[in-house]
Amino acid sequence: MEYRQLSKALRFALSLAVVALLCGGTIKSASDRQLQSTSASTATPPQQISPESRAALQAIIQTGNLPDLRWPNFSDYIKHLQKFYDAYGYALPWVRGMQPSPQALQIIALIQQAEEKGLSPDDYDAPRWAARLARLKPTVAQPTEADALRFDVALTVCVMRYISDLHIGKVNPKHFDFGLDVETKKYDLPDFLKDHVVDGSDVTTALAQVEPPYPGYRRTLEALHTYLALAKHSDGSKLPVPKKTIAPGDTYAGISQLAQKLRLVGDLPDSAVIAPDATVYQGALVDAIKTFQQRHGREPRWTNRRANPGRPECPAHRPGPPDATHSRALALAASRLRCLAHRREYSRVPAPRLRRKVQSRPHHERCCRQGL
Repeated sequence: MEYRQLSKALRFALSLAVVALLCGGTIKSASDRQLQSTSASTATPPQQISPESRAALQAIIQTGNLPDLRWPNFSDYIKHLQKFYDAYGYALPWVRGMQPSPQALQIIALIQQAEEKGLSPDDYDAPRWAARLARLKPTVAQPTEADALRFDVALTVCVMRYISDLHIGKVNPKHFDFGLDVETKKYDLPDFLKDHVVDGSDVTTALAQVEPPYPGYRRTLEALHTYLALAKHSDGSKLPVPKKTIAPGDTYAGISQLAQKLRLVGDLPDSAVIAPDATVYQGALVDAIKTFQQRHGREPRWTNRRANPGRPECPAHRPGPPDATHSRALALAASRLRCLAHRREYSRVPAPRLRRKVQSRPHHERCCRQGL
């Protein structure tokens, strides 16, 4: 009796063991297949090109000019491109099997969102990438080497400009010993791309390393994101400027617009009811103006004073939030913080002079011609 019970228990235990081994093998096989797939994707070599195409690539780099670009002159990056492509034997790192690599697609997606970093997407050819992608696989069955080559060079130039602008602001890299301090090791631009981006699994995280790590910079970008979001819900109209100080009970032609802007920035509660045809400055609007003034470091008061460039008492004295002017100011502040983070001497550069230096492209041809 005891023997039969022991035999049943033993058979049951053996059955469980077999099931566990089979399941474990299946799970392991699936995991191995996924790992092998990922490794195969990563191991796909850069696109090799013919000797004639390599010569054409070298000629483009040596001249520092690619007509396909929004800003064709990239002479400031010639040595960086030479070192980058030298490392790959003048193959195409962003093209694999005549189609863009996953990392290339991630970079293009980031470029399309450059506005969130206070940068202009047009400076990195944002409107042109769809047409370039359409000339490669899988859209085209047999892409030409010339299209693949120009795609690769354009992406290299644009991502180098993008990283440069994120790291030191819109400043000519010739004025500095360009270097990226990442994980206690100093990389130059080509090495950074090769080691962290070309075969990286997360391009967004890699590029985040080049930005200033300071709380003030992060808060500036957060404020920029807020104003960009608010601008999408604004009609873009400017408030009429009053000819005299407006006190509670006075008539003001821009009551409806003022209420909309104050509501968007959170100074006028959603529960406050303002009639669309209202013309009298009173009640909840008066309290909202006080809140607005207090948030901007002004003494809260119930008056809505007339325009005075030196005393922005209320939204009527400026284009008013949310507005492209505010987004542009925050973008300039972010660029200045990048400059300050990279070189201490920028603290001696007045903001108006810096503003002239960080205008949009032609990238390093015009934005910093005078030098620092």
